[in-house]
Amino acid sequence: MDINERMVGKILVMELKGRLDAVTSPQLRDRINTLVDGGQHHMVIGFENLEYISSAGIRVLLAALAKIRPVNGKIVLASPGKLVEEVFRIAGLYSIFPIYVDEEKAVEDLNATWNE
Repeated sequence: MDINERMVGKILVMELKGRLDAVTSPQLRDRINTLVDGGQHHMVIGFENLEYISSAGIRVLLAALAKIRPVNGKIVLASPGKLVEEVFRIAGLYSIFPIYVDEEKAVEDLNATWNE
């Protein structure tokens, strides 16, 4: 799995590419932990180029949310493809995370809630 990062204003956008599974999920977990520990508390995670996500990947997302909430941070998810979207639906992530069809809208809304 590849993780590409860029800043859009004060929002970190992470784009995932490949597979998020038991083998690659520690890479994402460690990166998110480093970012949160370093003070990055508002992020969009994009899934447009993610081919597959396993339960291990879902656990990383839930652990990241648990880590970021106490510091008043927010994680939003964006651009899941059909297969990833189906996993999100089955896992009930739509009731836990804001999930956006496109990254631009995710960044816009995250900026708006952060500035309130």
